[in-house]
Amino acid sequence: MDESYLIWSNEKQAWWRPGGHTIEIKKAGRYSRDDAIRLSIAASSIKDGIPEEMPIRAADMQAWLKDI
Repeated sequence: MDESYLIWSNEKQAWWRPGGHTIEIKKAGRYSRDDAIRLSIAASSIKDGIPEEMPIRAADMQAWLKDI
């Protein structure tokens, strides 16, 4: 099972990747759980009760999308 994490930016409406963001999930960066949480917290604030940056387990996205 894939234990990597993706980071979704609500602010940018895109996935994090090294050097920027992408709307293509296949090009999204993969991060360890600890790194994804640390990076999300460091880059995020809460607006209207929603975090700007959110770590999401890659395996959970596979339940919705194929071939990521």
